[in-house]
Amino acid sequence: MFGLFGGKRRIELKLDKLNYAPGEIIKGIVILDIDKPVKAKKLVVTFYGYRERKTAAYVGFNSSDRRRAEYERQIVYTYELPLDGEKEYCGHAEYAFEIGIPADLKNQLNMQLGNDLFGTMAKAAMFMSGTFYTPIKWFVEAKLDVPFGIDVRKTMQISIVEKPS
Repeated sequence: MFGLFGGKRRIELKLDKLNYAPGEIIKGIVILDIDKPVKAKKLVVTFYGYRERKTAAYVGFNSSDRRRAEYERQIVYTYELPLDGEKEYCGHAEYAFEIGIPADLKNQLNMQLGNDLFGTMAKAAMFMSGTFYTPIKWFVEAKLDVPFGIDVRKTMQISIVEKPS
């Protein structure tokens, strides 16, 4: 990525693998290559998951009119790990990191997202009304936060699957 006033700003994100299970550790390296000095607030790695809510909506006066879908993104989990603080970044630098995936991630999400009897009934009602949620998508993102400028970021999608019992 290039800055507004020239100079190369590049960030790489390397992970040890792309498929994880709850309780495992995400290990990786963030690599910065910056030609000209840039003042930034922080360098962080964020592990997060989101799902999308899709709602069918009708355009017009009755249900026979055109139908369109509306999407809303809902963050269901986020963890931010600071790698470096506010300073002037320049040159080549590498930052190793480790982020633990909670062993009880599924239980945490079940409580948060209402996956009990009442949650199941609510989901059935939403489905009947044309609303449903997509499966959760998981990501790891490295970001150099540049105030009053364009952030430098790299995002990678990962999979989190339950280990077979």
